[in-house]
Amino acid sequence: MDYQRHALARAVDHVLTVEDVIIHKLIAWRLRGQDDIRSIIEAGVALDNEYLNHWITEWELADRWSDFG
Repeated sequence: MDYQRHALARAVDHVLTVEDVIIHKLIAWRLRGQDDIRSIIEAGVALDNEYLNHWITEWELADRWSDFG
């Protein structure tokens, strides 16, 4: 169908990396987000620490991030 082709052509597929999820949750600093960060760390997901550290420094989030280390 013509509509389906147009709809699929307009579809946007954006998925944040786990590092970006962590950074967003550090910025928002909600209890649920803190639990999510803890869960990510406990799951043993490999993290790009260089990327994380860059943005944690840029956003001055080191104090919040240190709660998980």
